Amino acid sequence: MKVVGMRKFQYTSKKTGNTYPAANLYCTEKRNNVLGDAAFDLFVKAEIVPGDLAVGDEIACTYNRFGSVAEIRVVK
Repeated sequence: MKVVGMRKFQYTSKKTGNTYPAANLYCTEKRNNVLGDAAFDLFVKAEIVPGDLAVGDEIACTYNRFGSVAEIRVVK
């Protein structure tokens, strides 16, 4: 998937009320039955965003058993 935008911010947990650094990664990718590219965003903990990640990079994600992004790797 290709990163086309990023936003870092402070997220407040609805469960605990604690504030955590977070990020939205706005991405596109090719998908079956989609004309053009599919666009979506990933909500992630800021600590797993690679420090050298830039708009235009291709990334691969690993997900945990709950379906949340656990790891992000820059592949291009």
